[in-house]
Amino acid sequence: MVVENEYGVQFEWEVAKKLMDSQICKELDKTIMPCNEQAYFNAYAEAHEEKWEEEWELAVMHPCG
Repeated sequence: MVVENEYGVQFEWEVAKKLMDSQICKELDKTIMPCNEQAYFNAYAEAHEEKWEEEWELAVMHPCG
């Protein structure tokens, strides 16, 4: 499964999931599941920014640069 950020950059779902904060994931599992991987990726990016007051590394335009 491939997911993409708002800039069209694509990631393998399993790779993205490994880079997620476990506490945020626990909360999302309680509040938005069941949902598809893309919806989870999007919700995670938003929750990450709320918690850490910065964009998640996979949510930026140039995540590898």
